[in-house]
Amino acid sequence: MKALIVYYTMGGSTGIVTKEIKKHFNFNVWEAGIRRVKAKTNFIKVLFNTLLSKPVEIGHGKCNLDEYDIILIGTPVWAGKPNAAVLAFVDSLPDYKDKKFICFSVSLFGQNKAAEIISNAITEKKGTVIGTYSFKAKNLKKNLQDEVEKFLDILNVLEAVQ
Repeated sequence: MKALIVYYTMGGSTGIVTKEIKKHFNFNVWEAGIRRVKAKTNFIKVLFNTLLSKPVEIGHGKCNLDEYDIILIGTPVWAGKPNAAVLAFVDSLPDYKDKKFICFSVSLFGQNKAAEIISNAITEKKGTVIGTYSFKAKNLKKNLQDEVEKFLDILNVLEAVQ
């Protein structure tokens, strides 16, 4: 069974979580696949678009999501909302009936609303969301491995990808 982690990171916390998740599986981390914001779109535009829940122009490497059985999507939380680039990625997906997704967010206090927003957008595309989880950025330095193991246990991720 193949899995993919798609994520956006600006300050690095979401990337750190993604790499720790990858250690527990034979996942393909497709950083370009999170559709990094193109260089002509600067941080200020991404921030404002995130605040206004507007999409941004995104770019990505070639990857066929049909090759994967489960896709994890990770987003930083900005002002209580998922990153605009992650929303644009999800919006760009075709309908994925029977495709499994897990959504996670990384925020200062571990609010889950951003992961739920991504989850709802995936559900609109007919994807099956197995679960959502929010990592607390303030706990990551000293408890990163424990936080990821808690995430895996709560969502039964090991069983979901087998």
